[in-house]
Amino acid sequence: MSRGSERTVTRPPGPVRPDSDLSLPDGAELVVTTDDGAELAVTDAGQPGGDLPPIVLPHCWTGSRAVWVPVARRLLATGHRVVLYDQRGHGASTVGRQPVSIARLGDDLALRLPVRAASAP
Repeated sequence: MSRGSERTVTRPPGPVRPDSDLSLPDGAELVVTTDDGAELAVTDAGQPGGDLPPIVLPHCWTGSRAVWVPVARRLLATGHRVVLYDQRGHGASTVGRQPVSIARLGDDLALRLPVRAASAP
């Protein structure tokens, strides 16, 4: 599997109010493009390089990264780096040219890990 590319984006106003409990935590807003053209919307929050491992939180089917916000906030408060992303075809992510399958979602997660979460700053 080839690695995707990544770019930083400005978060557009979404359906979640900025003052609600489900507003995304502050962090880098990225778009990771997969080898089949899907664009995965990613929030990378917290400080890299700490003693605690980064945590990647993939959401459930038909969900979005916002479902993990309460958990992400607790993890950030304990010093973890947290990566939230919308799986292909969910939230702010696009589908891409390949059919959505469990294998493809797994490939996306594998791509997501080395691109940002587990890499050095």
